[in-house]
Amino acid sequence: MNGRPQKNLLLLILLQSALYSAAQLNATIKKTNSQLNESQRNFTKLLAKTNMDKNGKSILLRFNTVETDSLRKIADNSKTLTTEQKILALSAQTNFLDTLQSEIRNKLFHVNYTRLYIDRFKLIWQSIFTHQPYEEIMKPFKAKTSGMMSGVFRDYPMAEKIKDLAILKVYESSPEKITNFLSNNNNFSLIDSLIFISGNTHPELLINFVSVTKDEILIKAIRDHKSPVIQTLLSIANEKSLKTYIPFIVQLSEKQLTLADIDTTRTHPISYYQLLVDAQISNRAKIRAGEVSIYIEPTRKYLQKFSIVFFTNIINSLHEETKENNRYFVLEGLRPQD
Repeated sequence: MNGRPQKNLLLLILLQSALYSAAQLNATIKKTNSQLNESQRNFTKLLAKTNMDKNGKSILLRFNTVETDSLRKIADNSKTLTTEQKILALSAQTNFLDTLQSEIRNKLFHVNYTRLYIDRFKLIWQSIFTHQPYEEIMKPFKAKTSGMMSGVFRDYPMAEKIKDLAILKVYESSPEKITNFLSNNNNFSLIDSLIFISGNTHPELLINFVSVTKDEILIKAIRDHKSPVIQTLLSIANEKSLKTYIPFIVQLSEKQLTLADIDTTRTHPISYYQLLVDAQISNRAKIRAGEVSIYIEPTRKYLQKFSIVFFTNIINSLHEETKENNRYFVLEGLRPQD
């Protein structure tokens, strides 16, 4: 009998706690709704005094009223979202409106991308609360939009992942900065992607980085990388003729060429140049066929470099030569595609 009063007391405490928590959540959701309302009012005032393209302003006004309220109703009326999730949904709307306002005030807002920003926000917002993969949605995002979304969804459990995806986008557009970033972030969750981007765009930078870094974690991450491009770069890193081989990483990785094959063309500029042209033509053919072509930037860069060294500089050095055959002799033996 002594146990029953204690059990009843415990149940009463649990009930009171649950009621208190529910009351807290209700108060929080009311506050969050109020914050969203305030943000909408501020946005309306800002747009009224901002000089902007009429079409862009019209889209923003509609989003601020009609579309924002529609999203709010979706969250409020949802039977599957918890109260906590509804609070997050409303907070994201407020964050997005506040972000747009900050961009406009600081003259950083690109009015031509108005619809794009809104549609991207709505896609991620809906994907999170329908438990769809937001990673795929973010793939086509540019660095600016990704960074914007990482701030908008900063309160979510997956905020860190969204932030890392945004960082990845930043370094996709500035791959020459990747090795510096890795030096201070060897635990970055998408390190494999950054390593590949670096090797696929600035191979010499990555090779030099591996040779000088003392960070064992980074060295292991690079050496264990599964990409044939990265593994081929590592395999030739200590070759004396590295700069001769490095334009042909894809062909070497796919066994289309050997180091010996490249060596035989090294003393014949036209033959060497034609290998580069063939690589560039192969890249373009893959792109036209809808395939993913890798090593595009290095191929283009090395093709330009060697065309200048082998041909342009020599032709320019003979600018005083009166006979065309004498001035353009270096072009003899080139194919039409060259």
